Amino acid sequence: MTPLAFASLAALAYGVSDFYGGVATRKTDAFRVVAWSQLAGLAMLLVAAPLFGGSIGLSDTGWAVLAGLAGAVGLVALYRGLSTGSAAIVSPLAGVLSGVVPAVAGFVFGERPSGLTLVGFGLAVAAVWLVSGGRVEAGSGFWLGALAGTGFGLFFVFLSPIPEAAGLWPLVPARMASIVVLSGLIRQRARPGASLTPVVWAIIAAVGVGDTLANVFMLLAIQQGPLGESAVVSSLSPAVTVALTALVLRERVRPWQWVGLALAIGAMALIAT
Repeated sequence: MTPLAFASLAALAYGVSDFYGGVATRKTDAFRVVAWSQLAGLAMLLVAAPLFGGSIGLSDTGWAVLAGLAGAVGLVALYRGLSTGSAAIVSPLAGVLSGVVPAVAGFVFGERPSGLTLVGFGLAVAAVWLVSGGRVEAGSGFWLGALAGTGFGLFFVFLSPIPEAAGLWPLVPARMASIVVLSGLIRQRARPGASLTPVVWAIIAAVGVGDTLANVFMLLAIQQGPLGESAVVSSLSPAVTVALTALVLRERVRPWQWVGLALAIGAMALIAT
């Protein structure tokens, strides 16, 4: 498979995971969803990594831990923003910057996309913004969104130097570092609630598996192809989430979100050229 195909699968998996994460947070506290889904993802990695082989050295482990810490900062900022009612600001900024930061890093590292690919980058940024219903306002929501997107973007940047020979092992220390950072916040923020039903437990597990699959696809994409292109394509995941929200939950999708979905398709076509 091509790096673009892996990045597209990552966008799909991130989008589905985010959708079911939203469903789960309607049933219980968001921080409980984060905690248990992260652990479910780690369990999956511990089973899958030995099957794919490979090995990871000390320096690669360091990059992986940095990736996990950056991802944890992104999650903390994202959920902090969502919990304060700034979703309309946090979500689009996080989505856009999660693609822009690696694209800029890729340029610094020597990647030179074609003219059509650059147009695709621009369309992708606009698509994520429109699909998320974005707006710009100064305040805590803006900065939390910027921090979340930067954290998610740096997650990809820090994973990019790790060679393909490492297999899936880089995601193990990355997830462990993320869990360590998030555990303190979860203990402070999570609200006690009723016992979770088997259905909710299954949804939370699916969120963790989906997020982990997305990370696997992204790791493969950035190991085999340009960092910027892979990250921008994966940042189109909100289009998947919005489409599922419309199709499954029958929630209204506004006209500019449909425009964003159309732009996302156009962006994919241009980046693939």
